[in-house]
Amino acid sequence: MEKYDYVEVIDYDETVGLNLDEFIGAEGMIINIDNRGDFPIEVCFFNKELQDKVLYNGCIHWKENELEVI
Repeated sequence: MEKYDYVEVIDYDETVGLNLDEFIGAEGMIINIDNRGDFPIEVCFFNKELQDKVLYNGCIHWKENELEVI
């Protein structure tokens, strides 16, 4: 995966303490990859309500195995 790839959420790590079920199937674009942490990928979602939730929670980041390039 690379910056600016279009992706779909296919899974999430339940240990983060957030219920992210509503993000399954959501589509967006990778806007940043920071390989220094466990969740390196930042996605900007096309659905405004989901993107607002990402920002409200202080940016939700993803692992590569939680996303699929579309």
